[in-house]
Amino acid sequence: MKREYASFSRFYGVLFGLIMEYAACLAGARVRVVGKDKLPKRRFLLVSNHLSNFDPIVTAGELKSHSLAYISKGGNFGIPMGRRYMKRCRYLMLDRDDTRSGINIMKKAAEMIESGDCSVGVYPEGTRNFNADGLLEFRPGCFKIALWAKCPIVVEIVKGTQNIHKRFPLRRTKVTVEFAGVIDYEEIKDKKTQEIARMVREIMLGKIQEKAGGMCK
Repeated sequence: MKREYASFSRFYGVLFGLIMEYAACLAGARVRVVGKDKLPKRRFLLVSNHLSNFDPIVTAGELKSHSLAYISKGGNFGIPMGRRYMKRCRYLMLDRDDTRSGINIMKKAAEMIESGDCSVGVYPEGTRNFNADGLLEFRPGCFKIALWAKCPIVVEIVKGTQNIHKRFPLRRTKVTVEFAGVIDYEEIKDKKTQEIARMVREIMLGKIQEKAGGMCK
């Protein structure tokens, strides 16, 4: 756990993703994925709304072949077994009470993306939102990662994950993971983080308010 890894392990990344996919299945999630073909071939910053602890579990399972590491709160690194995979897959531990540490984590995330090692996922709301029909205020600082890494931003919307724990174990839960859009670096390179946050927020709100449809896989 104390070792710092210099590169993302594709083997452990896929293995961890398979474990997360299996965990979501055991919890009763029936996942429908939309817009996966929009994902860029180069590394990117993934930003998403945040409804449940199942959000990164479901997404990690669906993007198991895309070399994705998350910026995650310290408490998640206390999860038995899972923390070792998180560490090996270069997940970054964020101390919400330490501003300087947060800046260093964002710089490290940008280096990981810019070097082509892996993509990085973050939740701009900063914490779980218990109102599935809206969004909390964004913390725009996280968008500095995309500016520093000169990378695209992939906007993800998750729906239904907040219901998994309510329905388990008797009923299955329909969950939608939608990659709603990609904002190229050229569109944001001259913008402030607050402006980027507004762009992302508009895309998210538009999709959150759409009626879910389609088939579960």
